[in-house]
Amino acid sequence: MSAYILVIEDEPETAAFLTQILERLGYEVTVAHNGEEALDQIHTRRPNLALVDLVMPGIGGWELVRRIRQDRSIQQVPILICTAHRGARTTGGLVQGTLYKPFGLEEIAEKIREALAHSP
Repeated sequence: MSAYILVIEDEPETAAFLTQILERLGYEVTVAHNGEEALDQIHTRRPNLALVDLVMPGIGGWELVRRIRQDRSIQQVPILICTAHRGARTTGGLVQGTLYKPFGLEEIAEKIREALAHSP
């Protein structure tokens, strides 16, 4: 069974690009277009990994990460942050890593393998 990845991305082009790459790598993918939708989906079916865009309307990326980490039922979901901001704060142990946009196939594949290998 392949890993199930939830992509949380408000830009349709980026979400489609990530979905295409992840499916090509053999993962099952679902997209949430905002933080509220992501929380609903995570509670419905817990993903093996969440890719979270930092800049989104409504619940932003860091707020979404904080809510996931505070909810005992989903706090163990591994998270990779996706951002175009090279100086984005990614410390504190809340996430398993960061993908900096623009990213390539090899970088995505490596970061996902690492995050899944260290997930509970």
